[in-house]
Amino acid sequence: FSVDKDVSRCLNVLLSSDGGASSPGNVHLVQVDHPRAATLEYLRDVINDESTNGRRSSDFCLDIGGDDRSIGNQIRRALAMAAKRRGEVLVICGTFNLMADARKCLKLDDGDNER
Repeated sequence: FSVDKDVSRCLNVLLSSDGGASSPGNVHLVQVDHPRAATLEYLRDVINDESTNGRRSSDFCLDIGGDDRSIGNQIRRALAMAAKRRGEVLVICGTFNLMADARKCLKLDDGDNER
């Protein structure tokens, strides 16, 4: 998230569901290395200060205490957590910068593949 966006509204859209099986059980928020990027501390404060579909920062995976906030490390941690839960699917979404780092971490081919 960028600090110049309506983070609370974005989180509400991300979390909107009927509360049933389609409701996201675990949401991993990451911090990207960009001057306009929201820090994990900022995201925690927005979540706790605003109504985010009844969720609190304790409902999210915010690795605030971690020293390595690289996208790769944060994705590896999310993958490890998802692997411990049967049937959990990890969905990664974000900006082009975040996705480039995610693809690199996941060792996905960046070649010009037409399908």
